[in-house]
Amino acid sequence: MASDNESTVEVREARDTEEYDAQAAARGLCDKACDIKSLLHGHVESTRALERVVGEFCTRDIAEEDAFRKISLDVMHAEMRALRDLHYVAFSQRWAEVEKGSAAEEVTSLPSADRSVGSCVSHLLTSLCEGKPDATFSLSEYFGVADVLMEWRSLTPASQEQLDILLLSITRSVEDISSCVLLLNGVLYTPSDSFDCCELTRRELTAIIGSGGPASAEEALVGWLNFIVRRSLLNQTLLQRLMSSTIEFRRSDLCLQGDGADVLVVVDHRRLLNSAVFRGFFFSGELRGVEAIGAQVNLMSVLFAGNGSGDQLDIEKCIADIFRALWEQQELLSCKWKNVTVTLAVQARKDVGAGAQTKLMDFVVLDLRPLSPNIPFQWHFTWGEVCALGQLSTNDGDRARPLDIPVFKTTRVAVASLGPYDKLSRIMFPSINEYLRLTRKEPPSVAPVAYAAVAAALVVGGFIVGSCILGSRRRR
Repeated sequence: MASDNESTVEVREARDTEEYDAQAAARGLCDKACDIKSLLHGHVESTRALERVVGEFCTRDIAEEDAFRKISLDVMHAEMRALRDLHYVAFSQRWAEVEKGSAAEEVTSLPSADRSVGSCVSHLLTSLCEGKPDATFSLSEYFGVADVLMEWRSLTPASQEQLDILLLSITRSVEDISSCVLLLNGVLYTPSDSFDCCELTRRELTAIIGSGGPASAEEALVGWLNFIVRRSLLNQTLLQRLMSSTIEFRRSDLCLQGDGADVLVVVDHRRLLNSAVFRGFFFSGELRGVEAIGAQVNLMSVLFAGNGSGDQLDIEKCIADIFRALWEQQELLSCKWKNVTVTLAVQARKDVGAGAQTKLMDFVVLDLRPLSPNIPFQWHFTWGEVCALGQLSTNDGDRARPLDIPVFKTTRVAVASLGPYDKLSRIMFPSINEYLRLTRKEPPSVAPVAYAAVAAALVVGGFIVGSCILGSRRRR
């Protein structure tokens, strides 16, 4: 019996032990399941994070590929445009010759254009007896400067040194650089940030057009040109910014030709106030054509009509005489070019006295270069018309008969509004035209009407008082 009891106890203990192990196993399984679940959640989060990283990488890769494709297209378009530029083709050929000739040596300088053309232009401008700029600088005399500014070549220590020399030369060329302006190939340099906003303020519009009642579009253009000249005054910081970065050069309307005749001129801004710019075309020493440069507005009637020059035809004769007198100077007669274009600014002389008609006007030469199809033709003449002028025959028998008046192209009618002609005018002219329209709609001054009403009231009052006095005397 004792052995049976012992065996029964052992069976019970074994059962209790088996039940306890099952619970532990169940808890272990639950723990393992939770661990697996956590591990699965971790793997899911890692997979999602990897998907995000891969997606961002793919997006970035696609964006970079698009950017590279755009750069490639821009380079291709730039190369196609450059292949149409004869000066760039000549520059590339010169550079290829330099690289070929110095294959074993490091190329440290840029190939320069023909210096003789730029030196001749600079010599002619500085040798003028009348109308010469305050200072003249030929870019061909500064190696690599024109190529860097045209972004044909990157900036190197050699070209940076030439830029610094040019900057120092411009600064020291005149006594007061702050009263002068800079022109490149006859185009005025106006800083890209000369206007804080895209519209003119009321004060600026009043300064341009004036506050003396309705103004004409011609008077508004004169005010605008004077306003731009004053906003283009130079200083050391402005010159440093222009010469140190091609971004400022690109934002401006300055245009380099790259033909070796690119010239910078420094002019006192007072010589450009109340002036009009004209370009003349000479063929074999004879003036064949003259065109007005700028907006399609007749400035001659506003600037020169009240200066003793007479009507429009007389003014055109005076301007043509200025071009001819300029050409007859000894320096220009010795010029080796057969066909030349000259750009000058004509200003009405304030102290008009007795003398020739040409003395009624002052002028300053802004640009002078050999005639070629690469110069800009965006005003009145086209290259085809200029070629026709060159073929124009002025022979009368065996003697050459010069043209009394060249072909003069300008706007000869009054205009109601100003049409844009450059980057800055496209932004600012809408404000000026709107201001002109509003001033024309304003009623005339009420002062004369008020004075007339007061005078009429005084007359009527006097008549009534006189009638009363006469009536009282009669009753007496």
